[in-house]
Amino acid sequence: MLLHRLVLRNFKRYRDEEIRFCDGITGIVGNNGAGKSSLTDAILFALYGVQGGVDAEYVVSSFAGPKDRCEVRLEFAAAGEEYVVQRTFRKTANSTQHKASLFMLGGEKQLAEGVSAVASEVQRVLGMGPSDFRSTVFAAQKDLLALLDERPAARKEWFMKMLGIDYLKEEGQAVLKAELEGVEHEIGRGGGALSVLDEDRVQEALEACRAEVARTGEQVEACHKSLSSLDVEAQEIEAERETLEAAEREVIRLSETEATCRREIDRLRFESTSLEGEIEAVSKNLRDYDALATSEKEYEGIVSTYDEWRGQKHEHDLLVERRASLHAEKAREVERLDALSATLARLDVDAARCRELKPSVRRREEVRGEQEVLKAEEEQHRHLCESLRTAEQHFSGIERRTAALSREVAALRQKDAERSGFEPEVARYDDCRRLKEVLDEAAGHHREALRLREEARSVRNECAAQEDVIRGLRRDAEGLGDPVAALEEAERKRATLASSLVATKAGREAAANRAVSAREHLQEIEALGPDSLCPTCHQPLRTHYPDLVADLEEEATAAEREVGALDDGIAGIERERAAVEEDIAGIAERCRTLQELQARIAAREESLAEQGHRCDLLTAGYETEEEKIAVLGIGAYDPGRHEEIVRELAFLSELKVRYDRLAGETAAMPEKIEALDALDAEGSVALLAVEVARADCAAHPYDLDRKARLEEEAGRLEVLWQEYLAAGARCEGRQKVEDDYNAVKKELVRLDRTLDDCTAGIEAVGFDSDVYAGLGEEREVAEGRHRRYLALAGEAARLPDLQRRRSALASEIHAAEEHLTEALAARGALNFDPDRLAGVRARARSIAEKTQAQREEVSRFKTEMVHLKEREEELKKKLQQVGEIRREIESLEEEEENLKLTRSLLSEYTAYLLGVVRGRLEGVVGEVLGEITDGRYDTVTFDDDFTLMVNDMGADYPAARFSGGEQDDIAIALRIALSRYLAAMRGMGDPAVLIFDEIFGSQDEGRRANLIRALRTQEAHFPQIFLISHIGEVHEEFETTLRVEPGPGPESHIEEVSW
Repeated sequence: MLLHRLVLRNFKRYRDEEIRFCDGITGIVGNNGAGKSSLTDAILFALYGVQGGVDAEYVVSSFAGPKDRCEVRLEFAAAGEEYVVQRTFRKTANSTQHKASLFMLGGEKQLAEGVSAVASEVQRVLGMGPSDFRSTVFAAQKDLLALLDERPAARKEWFMKMLGIDYLKEEGQAVLKAELEGVEHEIGRGGGALSVLDEDRVQEALEACRAEVARTGEQVEACHKSLSSLDVEAQEIEAERETLEAAEREVIRLSETEATCRREIDRLRFESTSLEGEIEAVSKNLRDYDALATSEKEYEGIVSTYDEWRGQKHEHDLLVERRASLHAEKAREVERLDALSATLARLDVDAARCRELKPSVRRREEVRGEQEVLKAEEEQHRHLCESLRTAEQHFSGIERRTAALSREVAALRQKDAERSGFEPEVARYDDCRRLKEVLDEAAGHHREALRLREEARSVRNECAAQEDVIRGLRRDAEGLGDPVAALEEAERKRATLASSLVATKAGREAAANRAVSAREHLQEIEALGPDSLCPTCHQPLRTHYPDLVADLEEEATAAEREVGALDDGIAGIERERAAVEEDIAGIAERCRTLQELQARIAAREESLAEQGHRCDLLTAGYETEEEKIAVLGIGAYDPGRHEEIVRELAFLSELKVRYDRLAGETAAMPEKIEALDALDAEGSVALLAVEVARADCAAHPYDLDRKARLEEEAGRLEVLWQEYLAAGARCEGRQKVEDDYNAVKKELVRLDRTLDDCTAGIEAVGFDSDVYAGLGEEREVAEGRHRRYLALAGEAARLPDLQRRRSALASEIHAAEEHLTEALAARGALNFDPDRLAGVRARARSIAEKTQAQREEVSRFKTEMVHLKEREEELKKKLQQVGEIRREIESLEEEEENLKLTRSLLSEYTAYLLGVVRGRLEGVVGEVLGEITDGRYDTVTFDDDFTLMVNDMGADYPAARFSGGEQDDIAIALRIALSRYLAAMRGMGDPAVLIFDEIFGSQDEGRRANLIRALRTQEAHFPQIFLISHIGEVHEEFETTLRVEPGPGPESHIEEVSW
């Protein structure tokens, strides 16, 4: 991968910047906080978006507008192809807009569109995702410090993280552990559920529940029969009640009709009186009507004259406004004519200057032609020199790699011999591991047996405590006696009192109705007097009047005394009923207490049964675990022997890890030998390429002084060229200015003529404002008389209608009086008895109460039936659940064994993989270190903690033994080798790009120069190396330097500095 060009707009601290990347070592320098590391973020964001680790909250620059977007464009090459990736990003409080596209061949062929599609395609092209890109291409100062960390744990942790082994080990073990714990939890939960569920007890409960369902159904049927008989009786009473209520409604309707008729008669009489007054008022107003009719004939002439003068005023106003507008337009055209005259004078000066500059323009074209020829010669010379430098570096690299590879092959042969010596001991590893697995399983059964035995003892103790509690609850229940029988007796008494109370209230209501009826009849007879007609025979009362009054008085008094006696009876029943209710409440409380005790006793007995069953299961489980230990074939479990086997397996595991590591390291030996032969052939070809490049450079020289002279002359001529262009551009518009000048003069003549016409039109109209005002006042007076005339004309038209309405009201009053007489006669003919209706209603209420009681009983039985059905379904589900739990436990136990085996194999595999990776990494580090140190140090090894040992004069030493500069070489070699190894592991070849961020730290000038020298040795593998640093003194060591300068304001700028 090679970077070509990066364009930033509104990205972090950069408003609008463009960077072109060159080959070689490029320095990116600037003060802390200027935004150097933001360039790395920009590359990551262009390739992978926010998944590259860039915080989405800070992608868009703080100085960007609310509608501005961040744009990042990166041009790069990979596998010989050119690519362009472009992203736009905008984030608001409510939404995020992120667009991306990827093109090939300079933007001609689109490969992907959209954030997800571009991320996937970039990962395919580069062969790595964002985290892999960081670990392969990017290196910070803390990474170099971690490579030589004196703490073995921290160093090994860093290496395993970079190589991805820690993820495989930790995440894999964590996932397996979580799954294993989940399976063990599910097995324990299933065992607990089986210990609680008792299949035989559930089956017995199911049979009892079905019998209770049948009994409740019989009770519901009996209630339905009782309801049928009550319905027949209720229908007979309802028919009689409806007949009497219909008569009652008719009496009420006739009474309402009487009241309505009387109100209607009063209303019509009031309306008739009001209408008489209105007719008299209209007659008075008609006296002025004839006088106003005479003046109405002059109204039309006054209005017409006023409208003609109003039209003249409108025409006069328009002409005056037009004349003022023309004067203003004429003043503007005069000012424009003066401005055009001044412009023509300036254009004459520009034309003269163009004629003076024409020779300089011709010389500029000649200089530009000479510069193009010289540029081609410079490009050819630079390309030839670059080819020579690349060929020499390639040849030198081949030499170093050949020497390093030879040493590496020799070391691998020694390791292969050492591996062969370990084979007899390693052969015992599998037998020892299998024996340890058997002992581990026996230890698990042993621990489980001990746990089950202890738990069974605990359960037996709990059972004894439960039995004591149950005996105490039964003593409490016996102390409450039999409240159910007392409650039934009290409820029967309450029902009897309720029936008596209903009958007494019905008798009291009937007596009260008779008393009221007698009093009303008495008042009616007294109001009519002794000469009135008898209501029955319609004969005059006369001598019978005193007897009739006395009989009615006696009847009313007797009914009132009966009401009083019934009130006393009702009060007595109410008191007795309250006492019974109080007794029932007390008995009900005793019943609830007894039910609670019985429920607690049943729950305790059920829990006791479950505990007993659980104790039996635990005892059986204990015996099963002992049998499982016997089945393993090792006799009784011996912890001492188990520990001895574990120690032996640990020794053999370490030996096997060493054996696997050596096997992994020596597995690459045939490939290394083949690579050594290939390097010899490649070296011959590279030497020939160096000689050819030197000959080409000598054949094509380059003159640098001539280029400087031409650039100086071109600069002077460019200024004159710009002046010539500006003057010529202004002269091109001269004809338009002259045309505008002549057009303005013509427009002024036209405006003068139009002003004369407008003045003549005002004089021709002849408008007089005084005459117009007098006509307006005359018109207002005529309007007032006209409105008064129209109002009186309406009054005159209404008078006949008012008189007809007065005659109609008299007819309506007569009809209402006749309707009133008919209603009174119909009410007397009904002969309605309210006492009979009250008695029928009382009987209907009694039947309704009995029916409601039966329905409540049916509802209660049905509710009980639903609960019994639900209980039956629950018991069926419990039986099904027992079978499902047993099958699930068998499956989980099998899964548990598989997970344990997988965890053991994963630990062994990570140890083997670490040994293989360590062996291969040693070869790459030795090769790179040999290139950096010119072959002085070319052999390195890693111990189990990734402590780097460097071979010097036949002995291995840690990095701390060497000087500071040599430690820098070792760290750089190790980091570069890691990048090359990771790239090869991902199928990329060499990554071609390296980015180091602040690797100089606080080093002095000598050590900084040594680090740069070390990096130069790797330019054959990494054509582009970027160094980010706040130390400006190192810029002279770089082929290209990019300086990041802050300001003004919050933004930063990038410029390429030449030294």
